[in-house]
Amino acid sequence: MYNKIRAFFSSRAINSIVFFLLACCGVFLFIIMERYARLSAVANLVASVPWFGICLVASFPFVVYGIAALRWKYILRGYGYAIAYKKLLRASLESAAVSIILPSFQISGETYKAVETQKWGVSKPAAFASVFFDFFIVFCVNTIGGFALLAYIIIKGWRGISLVSGIGTVVFLIVGILLARMVVKPGWFTRMMKKSVPLDERNLESVGLFDYGISFFMKNALRYAYIGVAISAIGFFWEVVQLSIVASFVGIGITPLAIAVLYVVINFFNSVPVFGGIGFGEAGAFLAGASLAIPDAQSMALMALLRLRQVVILVVGGGSIAISRIYKKLWPMPKTL
Repeated sequence: MYNKIRAFFSSRAINSIVFFLLACCGVFLFIIMERYARLSAVANLVASVPWFGICLVASFPFVVYGIAALRWKYILRGYGYAIAYKKLLRASLESAAVSIILPSFQISGETYKAVETQKWGVSKPAAFASVFFDFFIVFCVNTIGGFALLAYIIIKGWRGISLVSGIGTVVFLIVGILLARMVVKPGWFTRMMKKSVPLDERNLESVGLFDYGISFFMKNALRYAYIGVAISAIGFFWEVVQLSIVASFVGIGITPLAIAVLYVVINFFNSVPVFGGIGFGEAGAFLAGASLAIPDAQSMALMALLRLRQVVILVVGGGSIAISRIYKKLWPMPKTL
């Protein structure tokens, strides 16, 4: 009975309901934030940005996913595969578009990347495990960077080293060490999945292959993980820099404290897993701006320019998917005997 109840609440229907409710909340938040900021004032600020500024913001996704593709390339080298950078960049942009359009509880950009990777001759264990490590490295670097910025906010705000930041740092280090020890042990993922999700024999075999891919990487290609961490650190630094550039276009004063607050709060709210974080990102910008005494219109204009990056991803990544599907329809590959 317990397994049936758990299976029901983890079903696709429940996931769809959750995403629908989150989407409604996002739309509601978006309307509220724009009313506070006055849409006409936000539009005037965005219109005041010079064309070279708009073009610069539109180019940011190519830098972000260019760095991501380079990191993924080195991770795949750890499995013995030398994949062309152009393919990895295209797949990274396409997977980003998939993550924005489709609910991540049902299908994610990571799943798309793993499926695409297998089309290039990469084995199934290596394909899914490489995507896992790519995600895991980014998560760790962004978490560490976020904690560092959060500590900076607390220290600057309280004018001293706070007990909360010290305890938070210790807790984070302990959790990080425990996670690292867990990932190093072979078979950890299979054991975890057996305990948490009822699996049939076919799915259990797929989980075992994925587990093998993780264990192989940790034993034989750990140096590529270090390279991936270094590349991710560059990516994190670039995320902060590009936020500073966009903020300057709408007249927001650029100080280390302002950038730290904007980055932490906006990224936290914008990470809500629903259609690009629409509404939630705006709420994060509004709250961050309010804490820094930034006018509401400037905070919303900042978020509008940041949304331009997602529009570029949808156009480029989604367009690439559409073109490849049309090409396959018109010129299908000949079937082999």
